[in-house]
Amino acid sequence: IAGDFDPDEVKALIDKYFGSWKKNENLTRPTYPAVKKITEPTDTVVLGQEAAFMYIAWQAEGGKSHQLDTLAVIDRLLSNGKAGLIDLNVNQPMKCAYAGAGVQDLEEYSGFLLQGMPKEGQTNKEVKDILLAEIEKLKRGEFDENMLKAIVNNMKREEYAGLEDNESRVSTMTNAFVCNKEWADEVNHIERLSKITKADIVSFANSFFKDNYVVIYKEQGEDTTLKKIDKPAITPIPANREYQSQFVTDIIEQSPEILPVFPDYDKEIAKSVTKTKLPLRYVKNEVNGLFTLIYNYNFGTDAEPFIDYLSDYLELIGTKK
Repeated sequence: IAGDFDPDEVKALIDKYFGSWKKNENLTRPTYPAVKKITEPTDTVVLGQEAAFMYIAWQAEGGKSHQLDTLAVIDRLLSNGKAGLIDLNVNQPMKCAYAGAGVQDLEEYSGFLLQGMPKEGQTNKEVKDILLAEIEKLKRGEFDENMLKAIVNNMKREEYAGLEDNESRVSTMTNAFVCNKEWADEVNHIERLSKITKADIVSFANSFFKDNYVVIYKEQGEDTTLKKIDKPAITPIPANREYQSQFVTDIIEQSPEILPVFPDYDKEIAKSVTKTKLPLRYVKNEVNGLFTLIYNYNFGTDAEPFIDYLSDYLELIGTKK
């Protein structure tokens, strides 16, 4: 549960309605034989009308394994939308139509994925070779060590921002529950990431990324094995919008009225001036350590045509302070 509520009141409600429930000691968890380890490259071809693309996947440990910490960092080292190996060496020089990386963490087994889309006149197999070449660069340590700190800082910022959103909070709790993670592990994962070194990445990459992958080639074409199913008749369903069940009526009557809160700008926003007498407006973030700083200049592209390019460039620079 996440939201603006009194935890003690919620606990009392849970105890009232569910406190008498007992665990069924006869319930057992399904068990399955271990998935056979992949020891050599295997591939599959899928046909369809959509544009061609391909996936490369390596099998990883279950979602609660700390192996996923290192894979999460490697994901960003390869593809972060700005300065990853795939971003710089594949997407920017347009060696293919698109390429990226990702981690899929699941309860029993997880997967590390590379995805690529060929450009006109290029084959999926050529895209596969391009992506595997970037994995080899990773294994040789051909990346900036400073990138590690930047990646962890970005992930920390994203986590802080997620704490401001109820859906994100619940998603984090749900993932931890589904993957059987210890909550302390989930809470401290950023701290673990911050301790990963370049040597750790290189060592892990050389042991993990071997010829033990699966490739799916999605080629453009007609799949003759598909079987068509006759479309069933669809009958209209009356909406009955004018009716309301007793259950809904009871819920509405029991729900407290939520009234809007209109902030008083003079009280909520602190007003000041800078050393150069420019107006400054400030609201303290009481939720986490994040802040947003906005400079407002009273001119636009009519006065300075290059201002759009400058704003994009400013996002890519920084300061130690």
